[in-house]
Amino acid sequence: MPTIEAPVVSDWPVPPAGSETYGQFVIVSFDPVASVAVFEDNESTAVASTLPRVKHLALVTSVRASLSAYLDAYSIVSQMGRPSPMNDDGRNLLTLEFQLLGLGLHSDEDATGRTSIPVAPQTSHPLNRPSIVPSIPLPWPGFYLYTQFKVASLVSRVHYEPEQPYPYITLDQRRDIFVQSLKDERESVLPQQPAAPLDFGNHSEYDSVEGSMSAESSEESSRGHDDDNPELTALYNKTEDVDPYVEIWTDLSSVAHPSVFGKPMDILPQLDWLKEYVPSESDLGVLD
Repeated sequence: MPTIEAPVVSDWPVPPAGSETYGQFVIVSFDPVASVAVFEDNESTAVASTLPRVKHLALVTSVRASLSAYLDAYSIVSQMGRPSPMNDDGRNLLTLEFQLLGLGLHSDEDATGRTSIPVAPQTSHPLNRPSIVPSIPLPWPGFYLYTQFKVASLVSRVHYEPEQPYPYITLDQRRDIFVQSLKDERESVLPQQPAAPLDFGNHSEYDSVEGSMSAESSEESSRGHDDDNPELTALYNKTEDVDPYVEIWTDLSSVAHPSVFGKPMDILPQLDWLKEYVPSESDLGVLD
């Protein structure tokens, strides 16, 4: 199976030719080792290599030239941020946005199906939503697109079979999914409770807040601008360049049974780990 390492934007979609630019159903897996490679450190690589590699069925919805991924209470969403990293030739590395699929309805929905869409050959849905019909039906029934599980990620490598077509949907179908996802998001987000106003009568709460902010500002300043420790400054500068990477397989038949796939929510703790991961100075030998 051919593999493209560190693909750039122009590498997508991979052969066979003739499919839509986006809208492919693929297998993805969070790549923790590639995600921490920016640290150029054996300890970080060793820690990342111990994480489980869970495979997910996903729909490629678009390409991203810039990336800033974060978690919120309902989904993994992407925002336009700093430019996507470039390779040594000055070309943007491939960044794709995905919507994840799950075997069965989202368990948190109480079987209502209000944030899922069936994908052919699956046809049944509690709300009678029509199925997404790809160019080639998925190899297994029972899969639903979870409209509120999205991730934007750099791609570490792509495995593909040049003679093996993989399922895709059209631009019109992607637009329909986008509209339904927006509707589901509006209906699923709970109204926010208004925050209680602060009472500055005796300045105690204000002083507490101001002191906390000053402490955080001082800490951030010392972390990002430690003139006495350039190695430590370089370490924290590197943390700003950490982005999630995923590995992609286009041959769905490479998975023998659908039970191999993780649930969409299984990717949350993995990306949350990356979001919070900052190796210590001793881990990187800064204090040695």
